[in-house]
Amino acid sequence: MKVVDVMQRNVATVTEGDALALARQLMLWRRVRHLPVVRTGRVVGILSERDVLSRVSPEHGHHTIEGSVADAMRCPVETIEPSAQLADAAAKMSVKKLGCLPVVREGELLGIITSTDLLGSIAQYPAPEADTRALEAGAIMTTNLQAVLSDDPLLDAAARMFQHGTRHLPVVDGMQRVVGMLSDRDIREAIGNPLLAFENKSTSARIAALRVSDAMTTEPRTFPIDSHLGALVAALVEENFGAVPIVDEEDRLLGIVSYIDLLRVLGRQIAAP
Repeated sequence: MKVVDVMQRNVATVTEGDALALARQLMLWRRVRHLPVVRTGRVVGILSERDVLSRVSPEHGHHTIEGSVADAMRCPVETIEPSAQLADAAAKMSVKKLGCLPVVREGELLGIITSTDLLGSIAQYPAPEADTRALEAGAIMTTNLQAVLSDDPLLDAAARMFQHGTRHLPVVDGMQRVVGMLSDRDIREAIGNPLLAFENKSTSARIAALRVSDAMTTEPRTFPIDSHLGALVAALVEENFGAVPIVDEEDRLLGIVSYIDLLRVLGRQIAAP
């Protein structure tokens, strides 16, 4: 199966001069997290929800988003041809930790393919019977991970997330039982761009006083270590999760499976002869 068979063709776009506040509204209206930035039909950048939230003013409330798309977009942008195989798209997204790829031909935007599109499509490929155990959570999950406590300062959790290059932190209690999940998106909705908060010597007392519990998702969906890949994909695609914790019988943290982990495994699966 090729990218052209899966990509979204009706793509919402913005231009460099559009206001970020408008781009945010467009994301909400269209229920998307990525907007290609175009100039005369050609892709010149990509704007993600994460990029927009980085421009939220932490001192003036969550609805204050200043600046234009050009101030926050990322460029140059990684793209893919419509004739590329899904395995190639999965490999590129997993290696470069991307949430989407604009689909272009000779620079002209034809569509977009997201991690959700990919997961939903390539998970339909049947796995050989001999590979069943290799497609369980225990073989897929990341075990070298960071975790935080619910009463940890939110800025400390943000710093740990940035230091270790992760976008999801399980929240545990004193017995290592999972009680929540904290994402990069949660942090940005609470304080805006954490890098600005780190650099600002006069960070407000409100932000400095925030705890992980003020931003985390409570009662997260967890999975046992023998969960099959299909159940993990369904959670990320249907329930719009970016990552899920893997736990033992006592709900103690064992690891985490993110969309990057799944793309890596599924991409290898469909690329295999």
